[in-house]
Amino acid sequence: MSNTDLLKNFTGTILLADAPPELAALVQEYLAKGGFLKGTIDGKVGPITMTAFHAFKKANQLGDLDYLGKSTAEALVKLGSVIQPTSTKLDVDYFYQRDNSTNLFGTGDRQCKLTCSAMLAHHLLKSAGLKDLRQLQKEGGYKEPESVYAQHLKKYGDTIYNEPHIKALKDLSISAYYKQKLGLEGLIQLLQKDIPVPLSIDYKQGGHIVLAVGYNADKNFFWIHDPYGSRDAAAHRYRDRSPLAGRYDTYSWDLLNKLWANYWNGHALIATAVGGKSL
Repeated sequence: MSNTDLLKNFTGTILLADAPPELAALVQEYLAKGGFLKGTIDGKVGPITMTAFHAFKKANQLGDLDYLGKSTAEALVKLGSVIQPTSTKLDVDYFYQRDNSTNLFGTGDRQCKLTCSAMLAHHLLKSAGLKDLRQLQKEGGYKEPESVYAQHLKKYGDTIYNEPHIKALKDLSISAYYKQKLGLEGLIQLLQKDIPVPLSIDYKQGGHIVLAVGYNADKNFFWIHDPYGSRDAAAHRYRDRSPLAGRYDTYSWDLLNKLWANYWNGHALIATAVGGKSL
């Protein structure tokens, strides 16, 4: 049996601190691959390994934080398999919410969800060879591409609610749904399929929406289009709110775990088809 098979075939339950060194080293290896562990892979389970193990389990909504069981072993193996290639950066046009038209939904400061959905729609339509939002903007004489999306959205309700966005995207021939507990693995898999992902993250009292557009597993960060600007890490403030500051901002895996996977339970908008073709 190979070392990897130790995890693939693991069916018991054990305190990670009591795991044999060979098994503990394999857990450390997968935690390191996933960006949760930085340090020596030596089969010795100390505070650093346990902190990384806890972070991994929380990010994947796995209970019994101190224990290695079948579901945790499967999640570790899956993590190792999905992070190929180690870096994916999507070519997604960046839209800035603060200069959005105020005609339909008020100030741009409350249009993060609209703007991220518009970026998603534009990218998918463009990639599918269909008329994208910039083309529709030009044809309709709109101020910006977000205004095209806003016209569809307004028919179904306010921008802060989920269902109007599902229906507005459907108008543009895009099928999508909202999901809880997506997790970092699921996010990576979508990005590998060239699908940007709007994420609900912690910010002040009402939360905020950003768009995941890539990841780098070697350096343990995600690329994020934040339509409001460049955020000051987990603080409830922004370092830079200028028009391009939020383009390809970087969030460490730990930061995204804290703001999204843990706080908002991995809530995300997932596109599944465009123009009648599955993604």
